[in-house]
Amino acid sequence: MAPANTVASRHDIHCGRTLSLCGRPDFQAAITRGMAPGWAADDGAALHFVGQGLARVVTSRPKAGAYRVECVGGEAVETPLATEYLGAPVTLVA
Repeated sequence: MAPANTVASRHDIHCGRTLSLCGRPDFQAAITRGMAPGWAADDGAALHFVGQGLARVVTSRPKAGAYRVECVGGEAVETPLATEYLGAPVTLVA
């Protein structure tokens, strides 16, 4: 569960699905209109919180990403977050 006052959004989703926000443009607009800074995750990415902090971002798709989104100087600024791709090959050590 995300901590209070943060927002998670499927950032790369296409419009037309039943969502309160419709992906990146709407999420960025809400942030610039005063919504609290938040976290955004593409489809295939998951944010793992421990307590009140983001512990890691995992993905099931190699190119899925996640971002911290905040308003700076009246514009939405996305900071890409490091991700861990869960489909990466595993090397077994005997």
